Amino acid sequence: MNADGSSQVQLTKGIGGGDAPLWSPDGSKILFESMQKNENYNFFIMNTDGSNQINLTKNEGNDYSPAWSIDGNKIAFAYPADIGDIWIMDIDGSNKINLTNSDIYEGFPDWSPDGNKIVYECGIFGKEGKIDIFVMNSDGTDKVNLTHGSIYGKFPLWSPDGEKILFNSVPGKGDIWLMNSDGSNKINLTDTTTEHDFSPSWSPDGKKIVFVSELKNRGDIFVMNADGNDKINLTNSKAYDNSPS
Repeated sequence: MNADGSSQVQLTKGIGGGDAPLWSPDGSKILFESMQKNENYNFFIMNTDGSNQINLTKNEGNDYSPAWSIDGNKIAFAYPADIGDIWIMDIDGSNKINLTNSDIYEGFPDWSPDGNKIVYECGIFGKEGKIDIFVMNSDGTDKVNLTHGSIYGKFPLWSPDGEKILFNSVPGKGDIWLMNSDGSNKINLTDTTTEHDFSPSWSPDGKKIVFVSELKNRGDIFVMNADGNDKINLTNSKAYDNSPS
């Protein structure tokens, strides 16, 4: 759809559907998750009009949370869903490398704008568990915990200038948070008492944040300024809208 919510066009149809879409850095392709002709989620790539859909992974387990490198040459992702390690691969699905190789859950990687770092979530789910935001070098070395259990952190994303990291705090009522790239100065941008806000994404210029706000089991796409002000509802749909980019 357009950035103001107008001209919504369906790109994927039929068995398997599409989830977690991401624009390529040059804007020529869209990466997404799908169960097409498979019982597991794999990564697909397509043109921006929905044509020429190609399966990149064809793994036996579920692939999820893909992220483009800034130069468009690599994709970071998590696999498999039941445990989760952070992997990278070439954009044609070749040369898969496990960066973490851990026995604890890791997921939702995102590249720093200079391509030298990857931020991701790591931890244990459940009442006794805790999910933290970590950062590491793009080769998997020097892992650093940025949140240290102070906030239940998910869906981390670098700002386009590399100075900030956007993330979601869950479980319970979720909010959109912002912190410096070293983990300092954590700020709650949405801080609502009724909605569940999640799945944030930056605009390319870093001035806007698009996200999902869920109220009464229905999700709508909202946009706001990078400081949390001027929230606008873009979709207001009877359907469940999710995973904006």
